[in-house]
Amino acid sequence: MLASSLWVGAAIAQDTLYYGGPIITMAGDAPETAEALSVKDGKILAVGPLKSVEKTVRNARRIDLKGRTLLPGFIDAHGHASFVGQNAGMVQLQPPPLNGVDSIAKLQQAFRDWMAQKPGAPIVIGNGFDDSQLAEKRFPTRHDLDAVSSTTPIAAIHVSGHFAVANSAMLKLVGIDASTQEPQGGVIRREADGKTPDGVLEERAMERMYAILIPKSIEPGIAALQAAHRIYASNGVTTAQDGRVMPNVWPVLAEAARRGGLSIDTVALLAFEPPMPDAIRPLIGKPYQGRVRIAGV
Repeated sequence: MLASSLWVGAAIAQDTLYYGGPIITMAGDAPETAEALSVKDGKILAVGPLKSVEKTVRNARRIDLKGRTLLPGFIDAHGHASFVGQNAGMVQLQPPPLNGVDSIAKLQQAFRDWMAQKPGAPIVIGNGFDDSQLAEKRFPTRHDLDAVSSTTPIAAIHVSGHFAVANSAMLKLVGIDASTQEPQGGVIRREADGKTPDGVLEERAMERMYAILIPKSIEPGIAALQAAHRIYASNGVTTAQDGRVMPNVWPVLAEAARRGGLSIDTVALLAFEPPMPDAIRPLIGKPYQGRVRIAGV
């Protein structure tokens, strides 16, 4: 359930009565609203007129919606919850209306502003730029990012997640140069000489760079996942999806579930290409454990 500007959470132990605003049930083909809703043991008990619903929960906690709307929580049908939490700490490069990055100059300035607030950051990653929304109508290159810094490794991830741009320092860090062979399923874009990388990496050519972003221990991964859940919940999403979970990421989800530290349900979809440990496969399709389940591959 969610209310505008008020997330009412999941599995509330205390009996609760909601009233004072439109409660949209989403039942039927036409909008249907109710006056009140009661929750008992974390499950919806009754929906209907206030006087009737009041009788279903005695001594309940009463929440006055004060005109706000209550409706079923949104289900994320395609997402990467593990990345959402990481993204929150990155340089935000989205175009309007999310952010104002609509030119390469503004993209560069977004990096400069972030680096000024966090001096000495060893690696700087930005996310969300859209070449089709930039005034130049092109991808930035390593030269554009070198103008921000030629010594600090910098990368900008495309809004699709299927491209990234690295500056010269980042290319050096991940071992990509003129002699690097393109991986199957990936492209290293080259400059006019046909050899020198121009900084743009496509698909599997990004894997070396993404490898350095994966937390080296479980704790940062759990912290990022919990941060993602706060973002989802604040926007009314009560079931998240974590798509293409790799073998080295699953332990984060499993441990977070074991600790009971997740605030919303998470549906994991395993990556299909890497071999999965034998212990993982029997979990596919099983019910939630600690708010996490593996729905498929």
